[in-house]
Amino acid sequence: MVEKDQLLTVLSKASSFLNQNDLLSLAQTSRLLHDNLAIERLYHSITITRDPIRRTDFWFIDCGRSYLSGYRALKKNADQNDLFLYDRIERLLESRHLRHIRRLVIQDSVFQDRQTGDPLLRKLLEKIIDLDQIELLDIRDDLLFHEYKAKILNLSNLKSIRLIDIASIGRTKSLAGLTSIEWVLQYATIPDKPLSQQVIEFLSNKLVKAELMFDDAETSSLLLISYLHSQGVKCSSLKSLKLNHVHGKGSHDKHLQHIEFAHLEEMVNLQTLEKLELGLSCENVGCGCVDDFLQELAPRLLSLKELALIEKSTAVSTDHQAKEDWDIMISKFLLHIPFVGANLRKLSIRHQTPLNGISDDSVHGNYFRRRTLYETVLPKLKSLQTLIAPTMLQSLSAYEVLVCDLLWNGCKCDYCAKVLPIFDQYIMNHQYCPKESGRYMDVIPTVFFAYAGDFLTHNSMDLVQWDLEAFNYSLFYRAWNMHGYEALHHFENYDCLFDESTFQPLSVAITHFFDSYMDSLVQILPSLRTVLLSGIYYAVDSQSHTYESVYS
Repeated sequence: MVEKDQLLTVLSKASSFLNQNDLLSLAQTSRLLHDNLAIERLYHSITITRDPIRRTDFWFIDCGRSYLSGYRALKKNADQNDLFLYDRIERLLESRHLRHIRRLVIQDSVFQDRQTGDPLLRKLLEKIIDLDQIELLDIRDDLLFHEYKAKILNLSNLKSIRLIDIASIGRTKSLAGLTSIEWVLQYATIPDKPLSQQVIEFLSNKLVKAELMFDDAETSSLLLISYLHSQGVKCSSLKSLKLNHVHGKGSHDKHLQHIEFAHLEEMVNLQTLEKLELGLSCENVGCGCVDDFLQELAPRLLSLKELALIEKSTAVSTDHQAKEDWDIMISKFLLHIPFVGANLRKLSIRHQTPLNGISDDSVHGNYFRRRTLYETVLPKLKSLQTLIAPTMLQSLSAYEVLVCDLLWNGCKCDYCAKVLPIFDQYIMNHQYCPKESGRYMDVIPTVFFAYAGDFLTHNSMDLVQWDLEAFNYSLFYRAWNMHGYEALHHFENYDCLFDESTFQPLSVAITHFFDSYMDSLVQILPSLRTVLLSGIYYAVDSQSHTYESVYS
């Protein structure tokens, strides 16, 4: 007969794969499970969002946390959503189990009516802070964060914290227990005041995960790295690192980059780093500093298992050549990482694309050249299990031949044969006003699918702080109303019926378009298990090399 302790141990492990609805059902089965397992799991990690998430029985990315969100409907107004969210937070406040909350995430601008909603969030935050049991208090709303940042520093049990200046770390009460820091400095200036010995010892010996960057897009993380190096910091325990190497037109001289890389190498044990996320760009023609940085970095990454590469610049380039040069640069970097074929398990590549997709020199031959590049590099990654391309549709939409083919000569299944002509009608009856021209222009397939890709990306990535953690959160249950981007609207004489209800068929058509890319990916990446392409999720059977779109 199974002992009570054994039963709780088994169910404790299994409960990691239960979402909040399942945990609630488990809590109702017996007093033993309610008191000793289900309630604690249910309250342990709570995320407050404006929109609800999409549920599925296929896999488990909606498990491990409870979500408080608004009205579960694709067509709704802001007042309806606020009403449901307000009621759910009120009921949370009435709970006797707030002491079990260890992780609380509040998304940006969860209430449309902030005057009514924000006081309720403040009441919740005050209770959580008074209990002082929280391990992560992540407030993504800037107004609320600045209001509570001083109180967050006084919490006793934090394991992860967000800081926006240098001085705050010295005032952090839970410094000894921290393992993770999101350090995004608000201003691109470094103070003269030295770090305390206690802070230096913490950074050197206990920090496991760090995001080190500036809020100013033109300022490289290497400036902060050099400051920490000057203070004698040596992060011996660091396993996960996120930083930006950007060289804007107004930033410091190129010759300093080599000095700062030496500081990075001395401060971080690059040989033991397992997870790395890099934002990369150089806006100075002919400079080559980012390429040099990557070539210096690559040979030292002996243990790297997860890598994200993000194109990041102050101005979005519409030049095809700049995109191709960036692809070549990161491809060289990948191929120069030691044992990359055996070690790398997860890869994310995010391009910075124009909102409306319009780019220069985006002819079909240039597309094939970029595709050939990735078809050469990706097969080297024999152990890759997860591939993330958050902006793939936006990148492809720049090539008009591809998206015209998608719309008019694409998937021949019965479903697409019905819906694609409807979207052709949409394009013929809508216009948009790009900033570049300042006048209304007819929507073309490039523009239409770039907008759709942007919405899909936000749908899956809005809760994510690291691209590599895209599968830690579920995507939102919401839909694009087919209007709004760059004053996108229908002609006056057209009776438009396009709204949120038409976005799901569009998502299915895009999924069928991506299927042709998945046919290739499952063949060239033998260990592949999960893929995310512009908000479209795939699960892959690496044995049979078959795949399935999870949410369509």
